Amino acid sequence: MIGFISEIVERFGARLPGSLEEKAAQLLVYKKLRQFCTKVYSHEFENALNAKFNSLFVFGLFFFISLGLYWYSITAAMVVAFLNLFMFLGHFVFYWDWLDIFYQKIPSSNVIGTLDPKEEIKSTILISAHIDSTKEFFWFYWLKSLGMILFILAGILLLLLPLFYLTLYTFPNSFSKNINWSFYIWTGFAVLSPAMLSFLKVYSRKIFAEGCTDNLSGLSIAIEAVKNFVEPETSKSKLKNTRLMIASFGSEESGLKGSHEYLKSYANELKEENIVAINLDTIADPNEIAILKGELMTLAFFNRKVTKNVMKAFDEAGVAYKNKFMPVGATDATSFQRFGIPVVSITGVSMDKLDPVYHTRLDNLENLNSAGMEAVLKGIVKFIDNTDTQN
Repeated sequence: MIGFISEIVERFGARLPGSLEEKAAQLLVYKKLRQFCTKVYSHEFENALNAKFNSLFVFGLFFFISLGLYWYSITAAMVVAFLNLFMFLGHFVFYWDWLDIFYQKIPSSNVIGTLDPKEEIKSTILISAHIDSTKEFFWFYWLKSLGMILFILAGILLLLLPLFYLTLYTFPNSFSKNINWSFYIWTGFAVLSPAMLSFLKVYSRKIFAEGCTDNLSGLSIAIEAVKNFVEPETSKSKLKNTRLMIASFGSEESGLKGSHEYLKSYANELKEENIVAINLDTIADPNEIAILKGELMTLAFFNRKVTKNVMKAFDEAGVAYKNKFMPVGATDATSFQRFGIPVVSITGVSMDKLDPVYHTRLDNLENLNSAGMEAVLKGIVKFIDNTDTQN
């Protein structure tokens, strides 16, 4: 697994969504999968890859516009603040991509490999991970956990500002602008407003994360798990009735674009195959392995039966894990859940504090932790074994 990650990073470096490096890395994955998969194909798509994080500048700008409108018109300030919050929640927080129509579509791709079983196909397990990486998150590198706090505080300010204006608008006589408390609260927003700089400038200009942990770790596990069930002599599957699939998604870092586009094209076909999906994302610390119940930001709650079966396999493999919700952010598992495909997502990074490597230049080969990868691989292999036995 480490060899695969090293080859990708040494040959292509960072792989931004829609970049030539991402495309070249996907071609390498395609060639590797052809060595042992029954079928391999590339799924090309176009999407607004810059829409998600570039929109933060817009939300930050309109926050300051609304803040300034306090001195001219409470009604206008309230309308701008509520509209800004509404679009922020829908487009950014819930990943509904409302503002994508204002951004240029950029080509990207997914690579899919399948390994058919010896006999009749009775079930399919799809293991997915993304291959792209990201520009460095400026505040995360320089301020560490404080950078994440500023980012979250900026979101809270976007939420509270329209509520403040709504109170002033609803009770104009009792709580007019001349009452000291309203000015003091506005001053509080102004004092905290520098947190909004984390929206105005998200990325470092020329520094990139190599994406070894996030998420070549997950992709290498997916490939190794499937290779584990290939007979060396015949290059055919060891499994009796279980088809295995690998999905190397592109452009996850731009808002789950690759998985969404793939499922938009293939979800109905996958459902007919009695498919179960396991998404792997950022597998590092063996003490932080989590089989997720769901992802709260996107309101994605994962299939309980699948989660229970994966947990059972990890228990039998002797792999320690946590069963919890992801409080912030999302993985490609959200796309599966939204298209009605049973899925569970597995991570291996702390969700209680910011990991220093997350979306920074520190996500490199030097800081890659293979222990968590080996543990998750054991659990996935056991789950596949159990599924085939039950068939």
